[in-house]
Amino acid sequence: MRRGALTLLVAVGLTLATVRVERVGAAPNSWRDEMCAPEPHHPCGEGVLQGGAPVVYLLDRPGISVMGKLAFVEDLFRPGAFAVDVAAFWLTLLGLAAIARRQRVTR
Repeated sequence: MRRGALTLLVAVGLTLATVRVERVGAAPNSWRDEMCAPEPHHPCGEGVLQGGAPVVYLLDRPGISVMGKLAFVEDLFRPGAFAVDVAAFWLTLLGLAAIARRQRVTR
């Protein structure tokens, strides 16, 4: 039980750290009419800054936040994508822990 909780905390930490994995990607379709400024200010056609890995869970909101910087308070946070990232890291860590236990037992 404690190992599972510890690996979950590590997985959450790793997922939070991946917000630094930034790339520019397409803006959500719902933003195109509402939030995207006309040329040359910030057209969404250029894309918006996104953070997270393996699945993007934080998107820079045009016109609301400081452009080119991600922040949990003012940008779009996708909790479902965040949960997928946490699950991916957690399962990987649990798998590695099981392999390490099995190696220890066989020696």
